[in-house]
Amino acid sequence: MLAFGLIVIVSFWRRMKGSPFAWFPSTIIGATYLIFGTGAFLATKMDPFFLVFIVPGILVLAGSLPARAS
Repeated sequence: MLAFGLIVIVSFWRRMKGSPFAWFPSTIIGATYLIFGTGAFLATKMDPFFLVFIVPGILVLAGSLPARAS
């Protein structure tokens, strides 16, 4: 989890600086968190602990979306 967090932080830091953004690693990490969290949430009859994986997964996926030109 620490390694995934560092990969996402570095990717988003580069995006904020205007460098080319590698969306693929953060998208895979966000999707993995979301899929695991959702599966575990449903398998444990909706144990709220697994929201710890679902919420960050959604946020990382949202941050991985390409920026729109205004």
